[in-house]
Amino acid sequence: MRARLLALLVVTGCGEAPKECVPVVDVGALQAEELLFTESGALVSARTDEGPTCDVVEFDTTAVRIARLEAGVQTEIAAFANACWPSVVSFGDTLHAVWSGDCLEDDAADDIFYAHADGDGTGDWSAPVNLTSGYESALGRRASAPSLAISSDRLLAIAYVSREGAFTSPGEIRTAVLGDGALEAPPVTSLSVPGAEYGCQRPEIIVGPGGELHVMSECTTDVADPSMMHWATNASGDWIQQVVGAGGGGGLTVDGSGVVHGVFVDAEGVYVVRHDGALSDAFRVAATSSYPRARIAAHGSGVVVAFSVENQLWVASSDDGIEYSSPCRHDPEVERLDESETTALVSLAGDPSGGPPALGYDHEKGCDLDSEP
Repeated sequence: MRARLLALLVVTGCGEAPKECVPVVDVGALQAEELLFTESGALVSARTDEGPTCDVVEFDTTAVRIARLEAGVQTEIAAFANACWPSVVSFGDTLHAVWSGDCLEDDAADDIFYAHADGDGTGDWSAPVNLTSGYESALGRRASAPSLAISSDRLLAIAYVSREGAFTSPGEIRTAVLGDGALEAPPVTSLSVPGAEYGCQRPEIIVGPGGELHVMSECTTDVADPSMMHWATNASGDWIQQVVGAGGGGGLTVDGSGVVHGVFVDAEGVYVVRHDGALSDAFRVAATSSYPRARIAAHGSGVVVAFSVENQLWVASSDDGIEYSSPCRHDPEVERLDESETTALVSLAGDPSGGPPALGYDHEKGCDLDSEP
């Protein structure tokens, strides 16, 4: 398998000798959607707990669980019931978290919720606040999949999916700024595809160096059409939307020079794009043999991209966000023991102190479908 994948992994470079990859810290199989370093250097994870992972077992509840990682041990510091899709950021010693109550089709809490705690999340958490009820559930809409971002001067912003009625209705991305535990103004539509059958999903948001907001989301006009990655920003004062390429997934980050970077994927590779006053063309970091999963994180004045394909993890890095190293294979701490087990990238966190980024992943054992539940 390794030889076959290496043969299929084609790196697009700039014609120079390959650069070395930035080393990463393997934090293990966290099954966590979010991973971040706080300003004090603490490592925090957030995940959706859906109970058993086997498809044959149905679940009727979900919970968001936030944990602190020290010496390879996760210690839970918060749990929120009937919740999913968490997003967490930190400022000073305060940890901020948002999540969706739209987790199950019969769940009535179709809104975005917010809470915070001092001590890097180890203090008492504030009571959860419903941020969007007046704009979403009260009007018969569903809000889900939030993404939270914060700037160096504490501008806290959120992006989420808003749908009218059923979960299968077209989704648009709405954006708002938070202040004192509430939205400062009604959310605005920052990204949408008029006439789309499915619309946009799973947005990522980041605050740029001038306080402008950048949003990236995978949007689909028709289930038979390929997904397109869209980018929207209000840097000009109005929300401007652009298509950056076919594909989906990915994430956003801001490097130490204030340049915004994004990563996304399609069935043939991993791509990066940057916004430094204007949006660049997409650049392929690696061509792959199947649809990968990818994340991006700042590392000094550059960035690190991590992706997984066919149960293998890979890392590529750039000192300037323009020229990238050849991808380096990362062997996870947890080994696959048989073909029924799967390993896939989930999270990547940049260390603001300049240390190596932290990489977390899913590692699931296969289910014996013939055994009794």
